[in-house]
Formats: sequence, C-alpha cells, structure tokens
Amino acid sequence: YRNENALPLGFLADKEIYNVRQPLNDNLGSQTNLLNALANTNERYFTFYQPTMTLQNNVTITQNTAGVTFTEKQHNVAKEISYTVNVPANTQAYLSLFPTDFAQLESSTATVTVNGSSQQSQIGITGQYYNLGYYPKDTTVNFKVSFYGTKAVSFVQPQVVGLNTNAFEKAISAVQEKGVDLTTGKRSASGTFTADKDQVLVTT
Repeated sequence: YRNENALPLGFLADKEIYNVRQPLNDNLGSQTNLLNALANTNERYFTFYQPTMTLQNNVTITQNTAGVTFTEKQHNVAKEISYTVNVPANTQAYLSLFPTDFAQLESSTATVTVNGSSQQSQIGITGQYYNLGYYPKDTTVNFKVSFYGTKAVSFVQPQVVGLNTNAFEKAISAVQEKGVDLTTGKRSASGTFTADKDQVLVTT
C-alpha cells in the first residue's frame, strides 16, 4: 500500500506561512488555515452534518446547554443509539464525539458499527473522531454507537464531519509539487534545492 497523499519530508512555503492566524479551540479550522496557506488555496475541507437518531436501546437521553448525556437504564448493559445521515459524494465521514465531562468517562468505551464493521475504543484515549468510511457517491449512511463502562457519558451534540476528498487531494498535490528531496541519515537530513524567491523550507 502506498499513501498517495503523503507529504515529502521537506517542502517550500511562502514566508506568509508565519502569519497564519489560528482560531482558539477549533482543530478543523486550524487544519484548514494551515493547509490552505501551504498550498496557496482557499478550499473548504470540512462540513458538519447533523445525523438523525433512528433507534435507541437501554438509554435515557438528556439534552442540556452543554450538549447531551446518555444514561443507562439497565446496569452493565451497553447504551445503544442508531443514526442515519446523508453524506455527499467524495466524502470521508467521521463521527464527532467530544466529551463535556472527562471525569465522567473513567474507562468508558465507544463501539461504532457501520456497514457491518465495528470498531471499539476507549473514549478518553481515542480522541474526538471516529471513522465512518469513505463514500465516492451520495450515500445514506446508517450507523450505531454503543457506550459501555459507566452509567452515563456526556458529549457536545454528536455530529458527522465530512472531509471533501477532492479539495483535500487538490491541496496536497499543490504542496507535493513544492517538495524538496532530502537524504536522511541516522540522526540527520540533508539536501540541496533552489528557490525562485525568498521562501521557507518546511520539514515534517
């Protein structure tokens, strides 16, 4: 397998890269600003979609100003919620689960099931985004989330995040074209390049 979207070890960028303003508490906005600056593009990579709840099992759902809390009805039985969402073509989809009370999590796990495949992970370790798959065509995606390990878990209102793969690949291709060949040693990297203007060598 070869990742066609991998960036080279080094690539050139305009000095304006140092002037990129990054928003507070917005990881996707930060990624968008950085990639657009590196690629000299103005793409929108991420779109949020609100999934529709279709089924729930062994769970009481409480909405509040901070988000939503899922509380089990029967002890030691998973809290299950099923959703559906429409995803446009050329989209890599993720479920966004951002806890509002990390102390509540303990060793809670989330199991996401989509297209017959399940992935289980510990919420406090995995991070915010859970893979829902890549969709080359407009698709109605049905998925289920099961929470287990504590009586309740609380999140910012769950959303589906879609990555526009066409926009992403366009930007990555633009950065790859600015690549610089570097030779790596055990503890070093070296190379020679010619820049047409005053630029920055970015290494990854």
